[in-house]
Amino acid sequence: YRFVRELGVGGMAQVLLVEPEPGGQQVVVKRLLPQLAEHPDYVDQLLAEGRRMQQLAAVRGVVDVLAVVEPEDRSRSHLIMEFVRGHSLARFHDRVMAGEMSCPVDLALGVAIKLCETLDAVHRADDPDGQPMDLVHRDICPANLLIEGDDRLVLIDFGVASGNWPALPPPKPDQGRVAYMAPEQAKGYEVDGRADLFSVGVVLFKLLTGSRLYGTGDRLAVLARIMDGEEHRVHDRAPDCPPDVAEVVERALATDREDRHFDAGELLMELS
Repeated sequence: YRFVRELGVGGMAQVLLVEPEPGGQQVVVKRLLPQLAEHPDYVDQLLAEGRRMQQLAAVRGVVDVLAVVEPEDRSRSHLIMEFVRGHSLARFHDRVMAGEMSCPVDLALGVAIKLCETLDAVHRADDPDGQPMDLVHRDICPANLLIEGDDRLVLIDFGVASGNWPALPPPKPDQGRVAYMAPEQAKGYEVDGRADLFSVGVVLFKLLTGSRLYGTGDRLAVLARIMDGEEHRVHDRAPDCPPDVAEVVERALATDREDRHFDAGELLMELS
């Protein structure tokens, strides 16, 4: 490949924009950071991410994985993905917050509706044998949502997802962005799709109020606020938010997952 530029470095991986041949269509390569590439568990996690995403090829709204590359030297394993020509929701929100504004309600709902359409399909997806994967993304956040053009929202980075296929130990509790985690995930409990719904609620809360759900602070400070089990009220920070919208968001943000929407389809219906 011809290196074009680095797109980002996450907790586990480096993401590069490359050209397979000069002047060819640009693609994205995701590879482990050098200090992790020699550890078989991390290699397995990267390869599982790619295979799960390939299994989701029919799901509109999930970034396309073009190839999962596992050479003889497994430390060089990597994923080849489509290059989404857009910007992250995080970048959009940072610009909105810089102007001391909140996102228009209809735009925030449009983002959440597209995300729930994708999550509903992800959570219902089957493995190659037709058995439920029980896939949970576990890292829904603005940085993992790309906006391309006027109407495409793309979910990326299944690196800390959990599921039944390929069979792997659950991700470590500290993997993922704690500021968007459901309480049960932050506490290290087993999660289901309702953990992703909580994260959708956090994203919506941030868009509608222009503020972070747990405020600012380091990881330990945010964890302490999660453990407090505080219920969150949209009108405390966005008094003009329509009451029915606030009600849906607050249900998604319920501390007890039994009080949240049953699945992404139910949340989608209420948002619609």
